[in-house]
Amino acid sequence: MKHRRFFSLCLMVGCVALATRALAAQSPPANVEAAPGNQSAAVHFLVPAGDNGSSITGCTVTAYTVNVNGATSVYAAANDTNAGSTTQDHVVTGLANGQAYEFTVKATNSLGGTSVESSRSNSVTPSATPTSAYAGTWNFSAMTTGAESPLGQKCTDTFQADGTFAMSCSDSYGSNYPSFACSAWPFPSGIRSTCSPSDNLQHFLCYANETASVMACTATINGGSGTSYLNVGVKEGSGYSNADLPGPWNGQGLKIVTNNSGDSWEQDSITVTGTNMVAGVTLSDPTKSGQISGALSLASNGLMSFNCTSGCGQSGGVGDWFLDSGMTVAPGFTSYSSSAIQLHILTRNSGAYSLGDLAGNWGVAQLRTDGTWRRMVFQISSDGSYANTQNNSDGTTSAGSGILAIDSSTGAVTCARNQPSGSTCTNNVNLVMDASKTVMTGAGATGSGSNYKIVVANKLRSLWQNNYNLGSGWFWLNWFGEFAPIPNTGWIYHETLGWLYVYGSSTDSLWFYDPAMGKNGDFWWTSASVYPYLYRASNSHWLWYSVPAQGAGQSARSFVDLTGGGDWLYY
Repeated sequence: MKHRRFFSLCLMVGCVALATRALAAQSPPANVEAAPGNQSAAVHFLVPAGDNGSSITGCTVTAYTVNVNGATSVYAAANDTNAGSTTQDHVVTGLANGQAYEFTVKATNSLGGTSVESSRSNSVTPSATPTSAYAGTWNFSAMTTGAESPLGQKCTDTFQADGTFAMSCSDSYGSNYPSFACSAWPFPSGIRSTCSPSDNLQHFLCYANETASVMACTATINGGSGTSYLNVGVKEGSGYSNADLPGPWNGQGLKIVTNNSGDSWEQDSITVTGTNMVAGVTLSDPTKSGQISGALSLASNGLMSFNCTSGCGQSGGVGDWFLDSGMTVAPGFTSYSSSAIQLHILTRNSGAYSLGDLAGNWGVAQLRTDGTWRRMVFQISSDGSYANTQNNSDGTTSAGSGILAIDSSTGAVTCARNQPSGSTCTNNVNLVMDASKTVMTGAGATGSGSNYKIVVANKLRSLWQNNYNLGSGWFWLNWFGEFAPIPNTGWIYHETLGWLYVYGSSTDSLWFYDPAMGKNGDFWWTSASVYPYLYRASNSHWLWYSVPAQGAGQSARSFVDLTGGGDWLYY
């Protein structure tokens, strides 16, 4: 009878509790990625939506050590400083420099449900040695579109060698913002930043060009539904003078007016003479035509100032810009009034371009007047064919492909005529390449009606131009160690492996020709997730490279032949 009574209660009460417990199960966070610091790492992920009517109350990161044999184990000394927070960027401290780590994340919801572990992040190795490629002073020009527009912003950021930076800003309303203490983390998906106090931005991501002189960032403004943000920065150089200005330049602009009552875009052709006089012709804005002229000057900190003398009623090219350290790209923000602002980007023209200049991976930041942003990564081949992935501010994603063409004298990048079936390539925005051939900019109409956009595409740093530049031609990858690439040859000199010829550009798959392996050299394969395991081509054997301790002074490299019974090999 007691059992029957208990069963009856279960029918009335307990089964409801069991159902609630089942409903409490939570989906795990997604897209987990990590970036190394000094005895620390940043972990970024997508916070899942609450399941079954619940909300997410917190996420927690777990660190795993990765040993040379591939085994992993929980690293109990790690401290998730943001444990229990719903922020999508967590900083993990207490890590050991020189040790490889991977990370997982769990989410907890308001019903008390905790998810299973997420998929593992990429492997990172904290170190006190690497120096950020972005160290130095950066000048940013930004604008918003959408509900809280028009708003323009100018910021100066000072990046330290460890990636931390201080940021101070002013806006188009004449307000100065308090300084922020921030860190820039080089994730596989792009550069992400965390700031204290909060910088009032969500989903903040930047793409930098391979020379680390130009950066374009997109974000969503908190509290402003449909308000998007584009921030274009240039690294400040030295030795600027007016003599650097003469020549052909191109301009791309996007103007935002209150209530979208006069939004417009423009593309300009600008010629700077030897006396630094400017003649500008608006090429493509359907609402304007004509020329402007005046005097352009360049200050020692890279500030380019324009004093208009003729045709000044036109907006093409009027304002101030900051020139990057490579002296080829200059973004600027102009406030015409409290109700009208413009982001305008100048690029120097080299006058000599080819399809091969397009080859590589490009990170694209795009801002639209409808209050949305787009982020895209283009993988472009030397024949102009490409595949791209796109992430939108509303959370949707898409993919596309097509074929590009480039004008050999102007650097204008357009769609080729022979597009493959299903291509999404259109000509409504023509991009123009700068003289360094690492940046493309564009502006134009999009879709139907009066929706306009401005675009900044940065050629991403390659495998050998990674985020950690040690100086004097040496670089560092957290899984591969220190090496010096020999420009335009394919050869690198590795700190312990010696001379290697590289085939490939992705850490997911790399072939090397190793001239010191065997009598006549040999080929071997590895990747970021496999190294120090190597696949040897000549006999199809797997080897394990015994990475010597720093300063060990080994005269020969040591390998364990895993396929051949564990014999030691010395080359």
